[in-house]
Amino acid sequence: MRVTAGEVRKRLALANYERRSTAKVQISLPSGSYRPEFFLVSAEAPQEAHEPAVLGEPESTPDPSTRLSTPTLEPLPPATSPKTHRQRWIIAALAACGLFATVFLMQRENRTQANTFTAAFWQPLSSSNDSVLIVPGALVPTSDERVPMGPAEQKDLYPYTSFSTAVATANVIKTLSDQHKAYDILGAQSVSLDEMRHRNVVLLGAYNNVWLKELQKDLPLQFRFGLGARGEIYEVADAKRSWSRQLDTPLAYRADYALIARFRSSETGNWVFAIGGIGANGTEAASQFVSTSQYLDTVSHTHKDWTGKNVEVLLKLNVVDGKSGAPSVEEVRVW
Repeated sequence: MRVTAGEVRKRLALANYERRSTAKVQISLPSGSYRPEFFLVSAEAPQEAHEPAVLGEPESTPDPSTRLSTPTLEPLPPATSPKTHRQRWIIAALAACGLFATVFLMQRENRTQANTFTAAFWQPLSSSNDSVLIVPGALVPTSDERVPMGPAEQKDLYPYTSFSTAVATANVIKTLSDQHKAYDILGAQSVSLDEMRHRNVVLLGAYNNVWLKELQKDLPLQFRFGLGARGEIYEVADAKRSWSRQLDTPLAYRADYALIARFRSSETGNWVFAIGGIGANGTEAASQFVSTSQYLDTVSHTHKDWTGKNVEVLLKLNVVDGKSGAPSVEEVRVW
């Protein structure tokens, strides 16, 4: 309400200024109040401009033709009749309502425009009659001292879900719920390829998600992990092009990379949404990117028509003291 009232005050001030020479009534919305005030515009009797008298000389009398009439604002006098008073209030109320409606519609149009970008990205899921299967990655302890944690597989009974994967899952759930889309959640170690062939899937996590490693072969940009979680993103058509974290930088300040992919899988025949980073910061930031209209807007400026197409976005995010900055778009592929 305060923001809208501030906008109304600006528009009233502009209207009063533009119509200062012709308007008979001006409307004001005092700061700290939502009750409009109304003033009649009248001209005071011309006033003489006095100048300091020079010693020894009589005070000069200004030329009447040079006198200026200064418009002033006087409080609106009481109406001469209840009917006139009521009519004025009705007109003023309609004008105020019109201003509020204009501001509201402008804000609503901006929100609707932003929401269309999110809806366009998630359209393959929202247009399907089937529920969505959300598949977060998981980790389990290993016997290798060099790699204390590894991706969970179907044989593992008690996997761990990282905090970043949990946050990513929550972001996706909120986005689907906003679109009134039903969903189910199954850990990567619990889902089978046959289940993914019956409905669309959202894969969360990279190193900790065995299914992302299996299904990413349809993508022009893919993850590649070496010993442990040390990995990189590389371009299949040109393996020399790659993006990785700088291992000589302290972990709390190590920039991360992430991939967001929306593609029809050749393995499942359905849509797969893959959201994951090389590190934990990348996975969390990627999930925020696909659930925030302002971020998706940066992609839509260069690729407006996503309908029925595969999309892949490479993100980079700086990390300071373990906290992720805003993600930036490095590469976009649409095919």
